[in-house]
Amino acid sequence: MKYFATVLIVLCSIGTAAAQSLPAWRQVIPAAASVKGNHGSDWRTDIVIHNPSRSPASVSLELIGSSPDGLPGVPETVVLPEILEGGHSMVLTDAVASLFPQRSSGALVVTARDTEGHRVPIIVTSRTWTSTSDLSGTYGQGIPALAWEDEDALNGPERILTPLEASDAFRTNIGLVNLSSTILGVFAIDILDDTGDTLATQWLELPAQSWIQLNGLLAFLGLEGSNMTASINLMNWHDQSPGTPGDPVPAPDWATYGSTVDNRTNDPTYIEALPETTKWGITRQRIVPAAAHTEGAGGSQWVTDLVLHHARDSLVTLLEIDVIPSDSAPAGPPTKFATFIVPGQTLALDDIIGEYFSDHQVAGLVIMG
Repeated sequence: MKYFATVLIVLCSIGTAAAQSLPAWRQVIPAAASVKGNHGSDWRTDIVIHNPSRSPASVSLELIGSSPDGLPGVPETVVLPEILEGGHSMVLTDAVASLFPQRSSGALVVTARDTEGHRVPIIVTSRTWTSTSDLSGTYGQGIPALAWEDEDALNGPERILTPLEASDAFRTNIGLVNLSSTILGVFAIDILDDTGDTLATQWLELPAQSWIQLNGLLAFLGLEGSNMTASINLMNWHDQSPGTPGDPVPAPDWATYGSTVDNRTNDPTYIEALPETTKWGITRQRIVPAAAHTEGAGGSQWVTDLVLHHARDSLVTLLEIDVIPSDSAPAGPPTKFATFIVPGQTLALDDIIGEYFSDHQVAGLVIMG
């Protein structure tokens, strides 16, 4: 059996698109579920919350669900009865079913405060998973939380999701959540091919405090293929609160994500909305801590695919990929691979170790552009 790990790098000059998984008093899990899905899947979400501070914290979870009537959503909030002590962690198993039994899916906002109401930074991770068809194990995807420290921290105009695929073997879902309490957002989801040309556009109005997942969006748009990219843009917004606001309406905070699912096994791969990595004129580097072409336990064969996307509003970029060898790698001169990537292009380097650094089995990578 062969297993693939896909590493995504975006080279772009847009503003920061997503917060990193850092400690913050408020964290957003873009997708959580306890629901039956396609191809016999049965999805559920487990959550781990860690308090790295010394202050005990009261933790609350708010579920933002769908709003089919176009009106602002009505989130449901639960305050956990247990206090999360400093340095401790808690695990919430099948969190949606156990805490929100009347709901099936949505985004979760996790907050922590001490007994005096002061903010307490926490770290939140989640895994959404389904059992294998023979019930011998599970397939799942880790969904990192986004730090939402302050209002307007997540209101940037564009997000990038890549790579996407629609085929007999794989389906792709795309989700969005509007975190604003009163502002409706109008979004354009542009699907690009691997050269940066627009294949199709899906428009979407997302009411305040609402969440949506567009299952099989590429197939719905009549698209088929791999290495596609979604450029999701906040095009317009307006206040849904009663009356006419006297001040300019700020853009809503929002988040998006993708998930490519293997139709044969229901094995999902989470696609995080990626922030900028390189601005025009500034050479930066990104490190991939581990990439492989090696045998593993149980007869598995581990392979790493590297995918790079270049935004459309900058220049042709020379990429240099250097390998960081493991201790067991053969001695020799540093190994490098160089190529060009043009604006709008999605470049897929399948089996990056086996094809380009065949003297290695496991290594780190440095990507410079």
